[in-house]
Amino acid sequence: MREDGDYTPQEMAFVGEILRRCPTLATMSGAVRRFFALLRQRQVDDLAAWLHEAGASGIPELAAFAQGVRRDLAAIQAAFTSPWSQGQTAGQVTRLKLLKRQMYGRANFDLLRHRVLYRPVG
Repeated sequence: MREDGDYTPQEMAFVGEILRRCPTLATMSGAVRRFFALLRQRQVDDLAAWLHEAGASGIPELAAFAQGVRRDLAAIQAAFTSPWSQGQTAGQVTRLKLLKRQMYGRANFDLLRHRVLYRPVG
């Protein structure tokens, strides 16, 4: 999700018109932006209020997301407070899956191993 300052004036006008015409989408957009702000600023104390708002929003998808966050609340709170990230590991797993999909049915394990270990310069 881009920040408001990253939009061109035409994009801002377009998004503004869409949100004006669809109040449900405007509510959802605001809730998602607030959640990302909480995460970026690591405000775990405000998460409970956000969960209550999301659950009471009347938007089934948003309420379901909030319910999922409640189910994994300990893990979500750890993500908010921990200085560690799984980003590097997730990126490598994604890269490996991409290589496997590209090669499906075309070669054996030796070639896959060479492609995984090969790191282009640049």
